[in-house]
Amino acid sequence: MVLYNGTPPNSDGKPATPPPTSITEWKGEYWNNQTLSGNPILVRNDDKVDFDWGNGGPGGGVPNDHFSARWTRQLYFTAGHYCFHVLGDDGVRLYVDNNHVAGEWKDQSGIEYTGGRELTEGHHSLKVEYYENGGDAKVALWWDIGTCPTGPEKIKGPWLWMIAPTDGPGGAVATDADQLAKASGGAITEEMVARNDIRGDRVGNLTWVEAEISATGINNIQDMINQHKAAWGGDWANLPGDINDHSAYALIIIESSYVQSEVTARIGSDDSIKVWLNGQVVHKNAVDRGAGDFQDTFKMNLNAGDNLLLVKVSEHGGDWSMFVGIQAQADFKTKTPVIHPIYSLTTSANPPEGGNVDPSGTHTYDAGTQVLLTANPIDSTKYRFKHWSGDASGSDNPITITMDKDKKVIANFIRIYPLTTSVSPSGSGRVSPSGGTYDEGTTVSLTAAPSPNYRFYHWSGDASGTSPTITITMDKDKSVIANFKNLSEILTFDLKPGWSLISFPGTPVNPNPDSLTSQSSQIQRLFTWDLERFAFRKADKLEFGKGYWVLSLDKTSFTVEVIPTSECVLSLKAGWNLIGSPNATIDFTNPQDNPDGSVLPPARFYDPDKFTYTRANQLEPTKGYWVIALQDCTLTLKSSAPPVAPSIPPVAALTPAWTLPIKVTGEADITQYLTLGAHAQATEGFDRNLDEIAPPPVPQGMLPVQAYFPNNHPLFSRLTTDIKPLAEAMSWRFQVEIPEKPATLSWDASNLPGNLTVILDTDTDKIDMRTLSIYLLPAGTHQLTVTIVSRVIPKVSKLLQNYPNPFNPETWIPYNLAPSAVVTIKIYDVTGQLVKTLHLGQKEAGVYQEKSSAAYWNGTNDAGEKVASGVYFYTLEGGSFRATKKLMVLK
Repeated sequence: MVLYNGTPPNSDGKPATPPPTSITEWKGEYWNNQTLSGNPILVRNDDKVDFDWGNGGPGGGVPNDHFSARWTRQLYFTAGHYCFHVLGDDGVRLYVDNNHVAGEWKDQSGIEYTGGRELTEGHHSLKVEYYENGGDAKVALWWDIGTCPTGPEKIKGPWLWMIAPTDGPGGAVATDADQLAKASGGAITEEMVARNDIRGDRVGNLTWVEAEISATGINNIQDMINQHKAAWGGDWANLPGDINDHSAYALIIIESSYVQSEVTARIGSDDSIKVWLNGQVVHKNAVDRGAGDFQDTFKMNLNAGDNLLLVKVSEHGGDWSMFVGIQAQADFKTKTPVIHPIYSLTTSANPPEGGNVDPSGTHTYDAGTQVLLTANPIDSTKYRFKHWSGDASGSDNPITITMDKDKKVIANFIRIYPLTTSVSPSGSGRVSPSGGTYDEGTTVSLTAAPSPNYRFYHWSGDASGTSPTITITMDKDKSVIANFKNLSEILTFDLKPGWSLISFPGTPVNPNPDSLTSQSSQIQRLFTWDLERFAFRKADKLEFGKGYWVLSLDKTSFTVEVIPTSECVLSLKAGWNLIGSPNATIDFTNPQDNPDGSVLPPARFYDPDKFTYTRANQLEPTKGYWVIALQDCTLTLKSSAPPVAPSIPPVAALTPAWTLPIKVTGEADITQYLTLGAHAQATEGFDRNLDEIAPPPVPQGMLPVQAYFPNNHPLFSRLTTDIKPLAEAMSWRFQVEIPEKPATLSWDASNLPGNLTVILDTDTDKIDMRTLSIYLLPAGTHQLTVTIVSRVIPKVSKLLQNYPNPFNPETWIPYNLAPSAVVTIKIYDVTGQLVKTLHLGQKEAGVYQEKSSAAYWNGTNDAGEKVASGVYFYTLEGGSFRATKKLMVLK
């Protein structure tokens, strides 16, 4: 069935009607020129576009020759495929939804054009443009439901395909630009491909590939690419699913049994199209249009034998399609062209100063060529060839590769370094291995073995450390010296004013404490820890493996002669133990205890500069450490202790859901640190994988400030970190002892979840820890409590009805906020005029319904004037949420 605006077409050629007061049918606009330029001289209602004026014209002052016209209309279509027909004498073109569907803008004599279009149900815009250049004047538009007449059978292929980006917008403006030359850097051009004068299977980053194209569909080029790119692989697989501003090149051979002249060819394209046959351009239409079928018709001549057809379709945006058909006088066959590939080989050396490869640089080879590669170090005393990488592998040199693709081959050279070792003093020991030449990055394990009456002291030169076995990395020429000493040595201890925590990394030659205190009048006391009484006592003997507190009135130093010992086994009691490190650095992240899991890392070391304890994951010689044991056990301290499989699984450290650190800063900026937090697996008691225990305070003296969480554990009574089980309401009690001058509490609650309310209860005040971050405490002992309560977080944001409503003069607007957001409420009158804007600022997720939290409006506009009685609308905006309700002002 043929339709034209609901009625069949005719050619009655009625004279023009007077200008209408309104356009209800086709809007016909007429110009007294052929270019649709300027203002039309006639605008009228036309019931259809179907005119045969003969040698006349439209009338109404429009000339009979050299005029132009445009008809536009919105029409309702049911969903389906439509075949549109336009006829023109002379130029005519049809646009559907601003897409060029059919017609050509050229002088012609009553030529009919067809174009298919898939339409959705609803209204679509139609536009017909026409010009007349003398003689007969004729123009008509009609359409069929269904596909357009097919004419010749569409050639599905397989074609040989290549895709190349346009240098700017695609479509009509890219028709005569050579995208192949651009993509290949000038190595391959459209003219070369059209003549089949090419070698190699690549253009730029893409290879030519074979694929059939569907004979239907308005996006069959893009559909073909999406369907096959995974199988093609390589760079094709990385193309997007919707390609814009590219040109598709399609090659196919038309095999004819004899010479055929004036063969009819039909073409359809989205967008512009250019066609070569045997190297000559036989058709070009630089146009931006859509296509679902044939559109253009042209003639061409076929030679006997093979004829190479190249079709270029430049896409500007949206759909991408191509339809090709040939209506020859005799049968013909199609076949896919064969392109013989060539491949490039690029060789390089890594690092470049290490050597070179023969052949070097970049060369091209026919497929299947075998190439011999040889790697040559520049200086064999500094570099050696190690292995091939890239598109070759292995360490054979030379190697042969077969050119079956573009290849990049790297010869990897490695720097080599000499290692020399020596001992000091001469004859005091030996080093194994004694030296050699090693690749860069090689790790070499060196072991120092002392001669009789000597002990290993330390490494020097290009190595350091006190362990007799070390590992060094060869990253330069290296000379390593193993230094040995007699069995005993004299150690110097430097003390600072106040308390210091020390130990002896070996057995003291003179164990009498007086030998230490007699060296300086500044040294007042020497204390150790009584394991039986769990209390400090005055030291009566200097022993290896124990820690000692030393009190000095001022800076001073003393010396101790010891026989260094690199390992020891200590017996620990349940609770705190004061120990010393052997003459080695000990890893204390996984203490070697028995029973396993008895000792809780880390150890604690006293920092005399900060007057506080610090965590220690390593034990160092001459320092003393607090170590906590959960039961009686033994502890092995040995730097080279092999890893021991734990008899029970280690307790993994847990990360709290959130924490709140608190600093207590006293006189001279001496600070104690507390941390409270919550975790779903925590208990109200001590959790070894969450809580931290406070070591005993220094002996016979008060720090400027002490802070801790009281604990009722039988082995320890103070915590510095207390993690509690997650609950809606939680509280922590902690004690702060300030002997003389006031101290400052400070905290940072900004990282806590937004739904938590945090209150500090002091002796005299209740403080919102979210609004304040500092608090001054006077001297004395203070019992403080932190209470944290979870607020309700709604699942979705919601705007609620204001109250009271109606109101005068004030009202509250409640709401729920799911995600945190910047909240604004805008109030409009019934005409849509903005009356008032309430800027509520950044709001945390929560429920804002009470008068204390809901938005408040006093019934004034942005100028501060009272608004009139009536109905108003209020809109809440917060993040992506937006909602509106109605309120009433009643006076």
